[in-house]
Order: sequence, then C-alpha cells, then structure tokens
Amino acid sequence: MQVQIKQETKVFKPVTIEITFQSKDELTLIKGMLERDVSIPELTYPEDESAQQRLMRLMNELHAVIREVSKDSE
Repeated sequence: MQVQIKQETKVFKPVTIEITFQSKDELTLIKGMLERDVSIPELTYPEDESAQQRLMRLMNELHAVIREVSKDSE
C-alpha cells in the first residue's frame, strides 16, 4: 500500500473590509497617518524596497478614498 499526501495549492480569496469612523477626529487621524506614505513603509520594511513600494501604493490608494470621504464630512 502507498500513502501519499496531496496538497492543493492555496488560492487567496479577496477580503472586504468596511470601516466606520465614529467621529471626525478618527477620520482626521487616519488621514494624517496615511499622508506619511514615505516614512511608514521605510520603517516597516527597512530592508525590502519592493515591499516599501507596494505598501506605499496601497497607502496611497487608501488615502485617496479617505481624502474623498473626508471632503463630504467637512
């Protein structure tokens, strides 16, 4: 008898996140953090420039959405 382990390739499934800011202050804080798109990626991945660039792009995308939403709350 032969026993073999068959492993299926794991496929990433998209994740949806909904964020509710309870106050203008919370929205301002997250917006301010996302504006630091240079220092956060460098501090998070000091030795991996590729990861820094990917994180910077992701933060820029989030910041664009937060900036658009914050216009409506002013």
